[in-house]
Amino acid sequence: LWLRNDQGDVVNIVDASGKALLNQKNISALDGSRIEPLYVRNDVTSAQSPLALIRPESGSGKNGAGFLRPDGSLQLDSKWQDIQSADADGNIEQFIVRTAEGTGVVDAQGKIVIPLTEDNISPFVHGYALDYLDGKLTALDHAGKHYDLPNVFEIESVGNGWFRFRETAAEGALWGIFDVNTQKTVVQPSYQDVG
Repeated sequence: LWLRNDQGDVVNIVDASGKALLNQKNISALDGSRIEPLYVRNDVTSAQSPLALIRPESGSGKNGAGFLRPDGSLQLDSKWQDIQSADADGNIEQFIVRTAEGTGVVDAQGKIVIPLTEDNISPFVHGYALDYLDGKLTALDHAGKHYDLPNVFEIESVGNGWFRFRETAAEGALWGIFDVNTQKTVVQPSYQDVG
């Protein structure tokens, strides 16, 4: 049960047995932070999966993002400036973390999966994220492997290593399909939609 104040901010969380998870020490530690509940959309969660993300409020000047654990404990890292779910499909086992040195991916225990050295990583869609590093856009899989992408106007993952792309921004521009695994265009732009 998520208890909120008039502004919609989480003030405490009550577990199934009626116990308040946040003690006064944790409430003080969370001042200047947002608590964002993680709503599970599948059955991949475990007892070790975080209950919520802790993100610094913009303008608070506070660093330190991390997790709220199911037992009410906090796992914060002062180097983490922000954290978000890494998977647009609802899997809460990996998270994108931003630091002053770069962006990377951590697992649900906070262990680094993809080094925090990328410039930017988008949430994963159908197994791939768009990654930006040193002025180059690539596709990135959950293991941290980079795949080259064609130099096009718009590109999106549609699954199994295939990306739909538009070459131009022209109204009505058609979609083509590119396979990152073979590094070949499967279909030149000829479709009104690819999903």
